[in-house]
Amino acid sequence: MFNDRKEEEFIKTQKRLISDMYNFYISVKKGKIEDGNLINMLGNIDDVSNFTVEEYEDFRDNIINQMKNINCTNDKIVCENLICILDETIKIDSKQELQFV
Repeated sequence: MFNDRKEEEFIKTQKRLISDMYNFYISVKKGKIEDGNLINMLGNIDDVSNFTVEEYEDFRDNIINQMKNINCTNDKIVCENLICILDETIKIDSKQELQFV
């Protein structure tokens, strides 16, 4: 379907990101988040859109470290979803803009 491998990879990455964002939304919306630190972190989630790659990595490391102290399964799922979103976003940001012909 795609003539260019880069186009195909770009579409796949976008699909994964959308899926991860949907799973994150459902986990947050339906689940009751118990960890207070996680609630504070999610309250500041808008700031993530302005992060540099280094800030993404620091934020991601913070989530991973925080997960070690979380007992609630739903809270861990929310953290895993957020990590997936960050990973996909970093992939998109690190790739050059595609030019469709």
